[in-house]
Amino acid sequence: QLFIRPFQRLATPAAFGLPAVDAFGFGDMRVLFKENLWGNEGGPTAFSLTQYLDIPAGRPNLSTGATEGGATGAFLIRLPGKTYIGLESGLEWRKDIADDRYHVEVPASASLAYSFTKELSAKAEFAAVFSAEPGAQWVGVASFAALYGLSDDVQFDCGVNIGLTPAANDWNPFLGLAKRF
Repeated sequence: QLFIRPFQRLATPAAFGLPAVDAFGFGDMRVLFKENLWGNEGGPTAFSLTQYLDIPAGRPNLSTGATEGGATGAFLIRLPGKTYIGLESGLEWRKDIADDRYHVEVPASASLAYSFTKELSAKAEFAAVFSAEPGAQWVGVASFAALYGLSDDVQFDCGVNIGLTPAANDWNPFLGLAKRF
């Protein structure tokens, strides 16, 4: 997958000795490879591994200016009816905010999804990121999304991420289009 952020807006207060930021424009890109190990075509469970690399392509203040990346594992459980539970966790390599060093972060999430029709579904998720960067606080976010399958291999989604902890962004609306190869 290739994630392109053609328009991003970032407004943050001053923190970590850095000035406040209010920037908009093109953001960094993410190249992602996902391998389904089992359950991609049915069954009560599924498991996949994902590796990704963030490429610094964004405008100033919208990019870390550093190549970052990580890997995660995702486990999906099909419940009775059209309901699914998803669990995901992994390790990320991130640039420190205050200097040129790197640190490890541990993302984790739990989601609940429901399919209304073959094409239309909704998803609620709680996600957290725990950072080994000195002085960093954990980030907690609730996400709500609607997903629409345009075909078996193309999906459109839209939703909002809502920050639950002081270190999280207050809110972040999103639109996405994904194609499976």
